[in-house]
Amino acid sequence: MSGGDVGQPDHLRADPFAVHAVNPPLDVRSNLNGTFTYMTVMPKQTNILVVATGTPAIQWPSGGGVGPVLVPNVHLRMVLDSEWKSGTAYYGHGSP
Repeated sequence: MSGGDVGQPDHLRADPFAVHAVNPPLDVRSNLNGTFTYMTVMPKQTNILVVATGTPAIQWPSGGGVGPVLVPNVHLRMVLDSEWKSGTAYYGHGSP
């Protein structure tokens, strides 16, 4: 890639959870799906943009038919260094 190029997005999937000791306690469990894209914004400086949305993690029985409509409960945006070792993340939980 040359300066200013954005690569084609690749897909990712994760099963994260967030807990926080507040009253009432926060316990958010999701199935997270999204994309990541390599972005070269300056010569020799590449970052990775990760964009993902999560829906509630549920156990749906095999052969149980069409499942419920799941409203997103987590939104994630991250910009990482080219080695996936550090960066900045912004996330929110709950309905939009």
